[in-house]
Amino acid sequence: MKYLPFFGFIILLSIYGCNIDPDCVIEDTMPDYGLFNNRDDVEVQNIRFDVEAYDTLYNGLELIIQDSATYYGMKAKSQQANCLNCNYPAIDFSQKTLIGRYTDIGCEGDINIKFADVSADESVFLLKFVDNTQCFLWDCVTLDFIWILVDKIPTTTDIDFRVGKQFFVCEC
Repeated sequence: MKYLPFFGFIILLSIYGCNIDPDCVIEDTMPDYGLFNNRDDVEVQNIRFDVEAYDTLYNGLELIIQDSATYYGMKAKSQQANCLNCNYPAIDFSQKTLIGRYTDIGCEGDINIKFADVSADESVFLLKFVDNTQCFLWDCVTLDFIWILVDKIPTTTDIDFRVGKQFFVCEC
């Protein structure tokens, strides 16, 4: 008998607190993502460095690394901070360009990455976060660098960095 109020609460919660078929609408802040053709030479990189070593680090920071000196300078700062999980793969900067953006990513969903040429002297780096959860009560955000490696691009190339999201807005 003493558990009856508890079971009553569970029954009421299951009836009124959970909508099995919620009414949802997809919100897409980057609807033109599909219009861009990804270059064939794009390689996503798993580069890890100590973000605490950078006093100018902020959400939205964009980096284009064209030379070994800059790359190894970044590595040296992380080593000075005693970063145990840092990862710096070998990169031939005479052949490649490293491009990264520091941004917030949610815990749920996928990251879609494209790097496309818009014209001879302009490219676009697209990050689209797709969250397919519906009626999710907890939201978490982490900040991380998203890195890609592409064939060497001229230093005069303008790169437009764009970040978008696709998610459900539901009446749950």
